[in-house]
Amino acid sequence: MLTGLLELDGVAMTDRRVLLISGDTTRLLASTTTNDQGRFSFPLPEPAETRVVVLTKIQGPVLSIAYRAIDLAMHGSGPHRISIDSTTDLFHSINTHIALDEGRPPYLLVHLDPVHLTGIPEPLEKFFRTVDEDVIDSWFSQFLVEGDSLDIRVQNGTYRIDAQYFNKSGARQEEIANYCVKEVTPDGEETIHFTAPFESFTLNVDRDREVEMTVGPIETEP
Repeated sequence: MLTGLLELDGVAMTDRRVLLISGDTTRLLASTTTNDQGRFSFPLPEPAETRVVVLTKIQGPVLSIAYRAIDLAMHGSGPHRISIDSTTDLFHSINTHIALDEGRPPYLLVHLDPVHLTGIPEPLEKFFRTVDEDVIDSWFSQFLVEGDSLDIRVQNGTYRIDAQYFNKSGARQEEIANYCVKEVTPDGEETIHFTAPFESFTLNVDRDREVEMTVGPIETEP
């Protein structure tokens, strides 16, 4: 077995997704989740796969992706420890302030999807939202926000972000509207205005970021 341990700030991470990728970074060989001690394991790949890549995902309380290239002949089957320190300058905070221009939904769902991450080779980006051989997540992370702010610590990189509320309760549309982002102003940048529902915006995180986001109801045909 190929074994390992995933830690965040010295704490073992439970139920976090781990992928085993071919050494040439073209194929997903297997996937698993960490156990209650933060440990993961994979059956050893076929002898032809002498080099593999282990990709780990932390989707809360911080957002991070880490990888380890392993030469099985040189490094052995493990355990391989992957330890992430979110207090380093590889991580920054996104502080999002949410304003509502009309009404208030019961909550908002805010999605953050990494596009590029510092220190992660580009060929691995296609695995960011991969769950297993047959499933790709709709988003990397989702946060339910009932107040007017969201503060999250993330790995340096570029993220695609959106916020929305979709009425699935069966209530009439005029009673509970659907909501989406109307405009957003990242600190130091011009305001972005959205013309279509459920659009996202891209944020570069190479420092702590402040984001002002305005959310409003989606206009419907009378």
